[in-house]
Amino acid sequence: MSRYYQRGHTAGYAAAVEREHTGDVTAADADQGATWFTTPAAERLDEDAAAEYERGFLAGWAEYLGNRH
Repeated sequence: MSRYYQRGHTAGYAAAVEREHTGDVTAADADQGATWFTTPAAERLDEDAAAEYERGFLAGWAEYLGNRH
């Protein structure tokens, strides 16, 4: 795993936790990570790094919500 994937995974997992706690999403939204995907505003990633970050974000999102019942 690249560091961009890992950073994206951490961000996606944290976003899912936050969204669930505020009532914006439920476990049924585990496959909807792309709807909530964001990159940090200050980040300027090249195309490959951005793709890795996005893959990680979606995986982290799905991991958290996919394990919720």
